[in-house]
Amino acid sequence: MIYSAFFGLLWNALQDLTLKILIVASFVSIIIQVSTAHDDEERNIAWIDGFAIFVAVLVCSLVAAVNDYEKELQFKKLNSVADSRRQITVIRKGHIKSIHFSDLVVGDLVQIQEGMDIPADGFIIEASDVLTDESAMTGETDPVKKDSLEKCIRKRNIVIEEGSKNTSNAHTLPSPILLSGTKIMAGEGYFIIIVVGDDSCVGKIESLLREQEPEMTPLQKKLDSIANDIGKFGLISAIFIICVLLLRFTIDRAMEGLWDNSKHWEEILNFFIIGVDFSF
Repeated sequence: MIYSAFFGLLWNALQDLTLKILIVASFVSIIIQVSTAHDDEERNIAWIDGFAIFVAVLVCSLVAAVNDYEKELQFKKLNSVADSRRQITVIRKGHIKSIHFSDLVVGDLVQIQEGMDIPADGFIIEASDVLTDESAMTGETDPVKKDSLEKCIRKRNIVIEEGSKNTSNAHTLPSPILLSGTKIMAGEGYFIIIVVGDDSCVGKIESLLREQEPEMTPLQKKLDSIANDIGKFGLISAIFIICVLLLRFTIDRAMEGLWDNSKHWEEILNFFIIGVDFSF
């Protein structure tokens, strides 16, 4: 598994267009220089230039793959630490258990603790001075009171009897509903899980996010545009340099009237390598 992940990152690093061109150029260089060597002694060292290009590409790809692999390992460690904290105390079938958020099912009775994150939508059964932070879901920073349904109804009737129904705000009356993705600020009690997974509030949001392609930030768009411009400039410059060198080479050969396969094909190949190196 480890090796497959690393080689996958190495393969991704080799997908760069410039590296592909350099790899092809290295093999072409080896083939031409070895095939056009004058004798065995020259043939024994003719492959060195092409092989050096291949080694340089391999080293660059390995460095990029190692860096990406180390980042992935660090990310996995951070995830494992965060995942170990996603434990919650529940009462299931009369037994108190500490389970992971992902193992919650509808009907579990969860103990409310100060500072805990609400893992699923729930309905309060018993509560004492419970306040929640629902800013992650609603954007409102004011704490929201939570209580059992019976106490919520009693409080509502008191407000109606006092005639303050039209003057009270949204946070005057407590609510028996706990939303997943919110946080307990204070209080204690119990609530029962009523919705889990993709049907919960936070689950619906995550489902929508999974369906949408992540948008690039303005900074990423700007950097991507600059990188494309630099790539285009390098490509155009490389083509221009190769064309100038080939034009000069053609004029020289026409004036001299000479052609040496072993020498001139290698010289033409060097023109392309110079152009590729410039673009790189």
